[in-house]
Amino acid sequence: MISKEDLLKAAVGHHTHVIEGVGEVAYRGLTRGEAVRLQGKQMSAAEMDRKLLALAVTDPKLSEKEWGEIADVVPAGLLESLSTAIATASGMQVADAKAAYAQFRDEE
Repeated sequence: MISKEDLLKAAVGHHTHVIEGVGEVAYRGLTRGEAVRLQGKQMSAAEMDRKLLALAVTDPKLSEKEWGEIADVVPAGLLESLSTAIATASGMQVADAKAAYAQFRDEE
């Protein structure tokens, strides 16, 4: 018999992503519930990205605050490919994810 964890793992999948010059991270796609909860909140694009990374990256497992600290010191595009991979694994089109980010920026 399978466990709840097995079902959840199968539902969102587990992937790895290489951040060039840094190393490999493990991540999963967001669940529909997680994506809807994020889209329903007013926040900056930076806050949205921190939340996305904190939810989806499974190794290393970092908090939103820790992702914010990293984002403050790395080159602007370093984490973009990871965020795009998470959006794709979550069943979101990259254009949809960027539109959602733009919506949050417009509401600030």
